[in-house]
Amino acid sequence: MAVTRVEVEIEELVLHGFGRSDGAAVAESVERALRSQLADPGVGFGESRTLDHVDVPRIELAAGASPRTIGAAVAERLHGSVRP
Repeated sequence: MAVTRVEVEIEELVLHGFGRSDGAAVAESVERALRSQLADPGVGFGESRTLDHVDVPRIELAAGASPRTIGAAVAERLHGSVRP
C-alpha cells in the first residue's frame, strides 16, 4: 500500500555555531526545504515508522552561506537519513 500522508515532527533541531536569530532562520529554511522534498510524488517511504533520533553527517558549507542554503543542506541530509 502506498503512503498517502507523511507526518514529520522534529522535536528539537540542534544547530551548532549559530546565533539565536540565525538559528531560527535556518530552522525555517529546513522546514520549507524538507516539506518540498517530502511532497515529491516519486519519494517512496514504505511502511510507517518512528525514529527516536537521527544523526546526520557533518555539513561543510562555504563561509557566509545564507540561512536558505544552510537549511536546504540540512533538509537534504535529514531527508536522506529518514528514507528507507
